[in-house]
Amino acid sequence: MATFIASPDTLCLLGSINDDTERAPAGFLIARKAADEAELLTLAVAPERRREGLGRALLIAAMAILGESGAKQLFLEVEDGNLAAVELYRSLGATVVWQRARYYEHGADAAIFSLAL
Repeated sequence: MATFIASPDTLCLLGSINDDTERAPAGFLIARKAADEAELLTLAVAPERRREGLGRALLIAAMAILGESGAKQLFLEVEDGNLAAVELYRSLGATVVWQRARYYEHGADAAIFSLAL
């Protein structure tokens, strides 16, 4: 990850949910851009802060920044069983463009999504 973060074509976003109890970072996103395409490398939200909109906010911010930088497509990879991520990507207009059978170590398939910017 350090190599990706050090690259000038890498986007790193850190997110928090501001409430009266906590202001600590609760999620992050790392993406990289190459020519007119971008790839989401990772999107993570602390388990206790999930389903509060932070993942969506990070992804929407990344889409705007990457689009402004000239990227036209964002590619996202997700385990088929990760229903929360699949639902998020689809809700933003992403479509499956490829499947990788038994891609993950435990045998799960991966779905590759494309999202127009």
